[in-house]
Amino acid sequence: AFVDINGGQVRPGDPIRFTFTLENSGDAIAKNVVISDVLDTNALTAINVIGGALNGNTARWDAASLPALANVVPGTPVVLTIEASVITPLRNGYVVRNSATGTADNAPNWTSNEVSFTVVSSVTVTMTKSVTDENGGDPIPGDTLRYVITLSATGDSPLYDALVNDPIPAHLENVQVENGGGIVGSDIQWNLPGDALLPGNTLQLVFTADIVNPTPNNTVISNQAQLTSPAVTPTLLSDDPATQYLEPVIEQG
Repeated sequence: AFVDINGGQVRPGDPIRFTFTLENSGDAIAKNVVISDVLDTNALTAINVIGGALNGNTARWDAASLPALANVVPGTPVVLTIEASVITPLRNGYVVRNSATGTADNAPNWTSNEVSFTVVSSVTVTMTKSVTDENGGDPIPGDTLRYVITLSATGDSPLYDALVNDPIPAHLENVQVENGGGIVGSDIQWNLPGDALLPGNTLQLVFTADIVNPTPNNTVISNQAQLTSPAVTPTLLSDDPATQYLEPVIEQG
């Protein structure tokens, strides 16, 4: 059996409990019973094997740790318990499955039924973009612009398997991408595999580019990035294109 000790949905950080009830349904005493349970330590921490021991990711009970297992009498159940906490952060939809196996000197090996639970978690990501002229002052043709995309996360899920895509504006050239990104066609892309950003942390993605010379006076260079990830719905934009937020205006004498 499984229970979330807090009740309700299972979320990262919740305390949980697995309970196994061992029953001898035969007509002879089961001798020297040993129960083993391989636990998902990618999802569980602070594991307490009550009346048994934890070796790596395997919980184990035997007659030395729990004397009742030396002789399991028909009709007298033995209850085994594991308590643990769900790791935080953890991806939404992560499924934890658990079952135990048993042996005895005078009985065939057996496997318990499987129990499972699905973790519910979420992450809130903010993505802001800033741009500076590396020469200082107002941007003019030939100047180098430095763009910084800053991602920050809160919640109990990581940002994972993310892609940041940033179309290159028409009036920029000599684009140099940092932080492991690259140019794909006319876009800058950063692939952020795995658990790319944990809650409470920030991540910066940077590129520089030169303003094409010549560029007409008062040209607005619009630039907006978007982020996609299974953890973020809908697609996240770095700014509101209607406001032209932090977009340099080209000035020439």
